[in-house]
Amino acid sequence: MTTTHEQGNDDSAAPPTPVFESMAVWFDRWFSVTVARRLSGTAGRGRVFCPQWWRHDEVVGRLRDLWLAWEKAKASDDRGAGSAWWLHDADPTLRVLLDAEAGPMYQCTRDNHVETRPLQATLVAPPPGWFDGLD
Repeated sequence: MTTTHEQGNDDSAAPPTPVFESMAVWFDRWFSVTVARRLSGTAGRGRVFCPQWWRHDEVVGRLRDLWLAWEKAKASDDRGAGSAWWLHDADPTLRVLLDAEAGPMYQCTRDNHVETRPLQATLVAPPPGWFDGLD
């Protein structure tokens, strides 16, 4: 009988060292200098990216996940992983982030940050018992 360790499938092996130590460094040194898109500069029209993007929790969360996926693609032995990252991760994320009509920075312009309200700020709480029996 062969153990997992003898087969070379040691699950305790350390994960690969990331190329960038954090999402912020990746954004500053790779993403923001690599990605080029036409921005309208106008809230609610075309594409927008807030100069204070880091003040938008959704943007930070999506960019963190995008960075983690980028690191995984870079560490992969699959030579097509980089292309898959662009197609399946970066492109859809950029469509959401840069959407000046409905994206998380929709009220901002290229020169001005405007605080956006999360969904919770617009919701009415359901009556007690509304979801009883659903779980």
